[in-house]
Amino acid sequence: MSGQGCSPVCEKVDAMNTWPELDRRSAIQALAERIGQEACHVALIGRDLNAVDDMGRRLVQTLRQDSGLEVQVLLDVESDVLMGRVNQRLSSLSLHDARDASRSRFAPQVWVLQVHEAAQSRQAEMLARTIRDFPAVNLRLLLLMTPALADELLAGALARAFVPWRLPDPASLLDDNDTALPSPAPDLDEPPQATSKAPSPAPPPASLFERVRAGLRYPPEPRMVALIAVTLLLVSLLVRCV
Repeated sequence: MSGQGCSPVCEKVDAMNTWPELDRRSAIQALAERIGQEACHVALIGRDLNAVDDMGRRLVQTLRQDSGLEVQVLLDVESDVLMGRVNQRLSSLSLHDARDASRSRFAPQVWVLQVHEAAQSRQAEMLARTIRDFPAVNLRLLLLMTPALADELLAGALARAFVPWRLPDPASLLDDNDTALPSPAPDLDEPPQATSKAPSPAPPPASLFERVRAGLRYPPEPRMVALIAVTLLLVSLLVRCV
């Protein structure tokens, strides 16, 4: 915001671009110190909205108790109302003074905003640009954000004004081996059971006439052909006699 170089507090908090290796209390304390000293904004980012809200409450408590900063929680406030608050501070300053942070007449304030929708992201971006252009308003933003909206906001020109703190995805905290259910081990004491199929019913016996026709189609040998011919002759004689 004010173009100052990176302080030891800055170096300590830069490790918070991912989940900090410091314990939470030390990380929150370091971040609160940076907000107070360097007039930076904070983007608290996570997919688990409950975890983001919880970490936001802890940070607000530290800012109020340890840093002595005034914190305004403005989760559901319209953009016009927020800009009206900014204009109230600007109205008592000249344009020259409003662009000079050292000429600020106001105690620093931290505004806590929720950014879960595109409209809220545009609102936060508008405020951040106004505070960047007129640093004498002496405001800091603490944004509770989803990853997609945070990536969009931090990809632009305002990225340098924010300290991103990304909370881990709850799913990433589980080991892959814990998420997959192991298949049951086979019981070695019991022999495998073979699956038996019901026997198919036997075909009905062929009639004499069918056996004779089959023999005519596929005669096994000449003697069989002669026998069949004699049989047919006898059958025809019997039929005539009847």
